Amino acid sequence: MDWHWYAIIAGLVAPWITLNASLRNTFKEGGAVTGLSVWAGMALSTTLIALLIGWIIHKLIG
Repeated sequence: MDWHWYAIIAGLVAPWITLNASLRNTFKEGGAVTGLSVWAGMALSTTLIALLIGWIIHKLIG
């Protein structure tokens, strides 16, 4: 697997790791649509950040 796949997976999993309890409460209190929209927004931003960091490291190393 190339470096960008690791960054995408890390970006998609990061909201669950960092916002575990609050994301779970969002699903309970706001329902599936609210929970998925919060997760999707966080996943999009963390994936973009992970891809940027991975690209910078990839350019510096190789």
